[in-house]
Amino acid sequence: MIIAIDGPASSGKGTAARVLARQLKFRHIDSGALYRVVAFYVFNMEMDPANTAAVVKILPKIEVEVKPGSNRDMIISRGRDITDEIRYHLISDVSSQISKIPQVRRWVNNTVRKFARQSSLVVEGRDIATEVFPDADYKFYLDASLEERARRRHLELKQKGSKITLAKVKKDLAVRDERDKNKPQGKLQLAPDAIYIDSTNMTPEKVVAFMASKIKAKSNQAKPKKI
Repeated sequence: MIIAIDGPASSGKGTAARVLARQLKFRHIDSGALYRVVAFYVFNMEMDPANTAAVVKILPKIEVEVKPGSNRDMIISRGRDITDEIRYHLISDVSSQISKIPQVRRWVNNTVRKFARQSSLVVEGRDIATEVFPDADYKFYLDASLEERARRRHLELKQKGSKITLAKVKKDLAVRDERDKNKPQGKLQLAPDAIYIDSTNMTPEKVVAFMASKIKAKSNQAKPKKI
């Protein structure tokens, strides 16, 4: 079974996907984390993200595993836990740039589909319900206002010791939104059959409860009636 959750940055997809997967005892995959893994390699090799040929050349060399942790999944590369490092603000910027490269998209999508052949998944990203798994069993689009998303992201970065201002975070998110919505491939968009959720004034618990109720309702409808 595949549950697809799309939406812009800092809309709450990560928390909702992790908690929902834990409740359902499914595997949780963050497709964005896989783009960040590529960005992590690009950044640490001091490559230009705009150098498509160079970025594509390193794809076969990237090693990544997703292992369950106590509170969240761990991203492991070559035996090293890089879960926190791929969340750095600089990595986010590089990730958004290299995600436009078709070969990078194929690498990420193929990696996610490989995981799907192994177990049921809750997958989050930008184009999961539209391109990666267009036949997903359940589709959600999680959104929130730019102001609220910036507030959430700023708080997260502050807790990690970042000195970045709220204004800078908001500006960067706005730029990223435009970039994600105007990609030639895999752009951020609402799938016609996805359930739209505005989480601006919702707690993570309410978002997950809403998703779970929709899944339960659809599951009940799919069961044959007793005679």
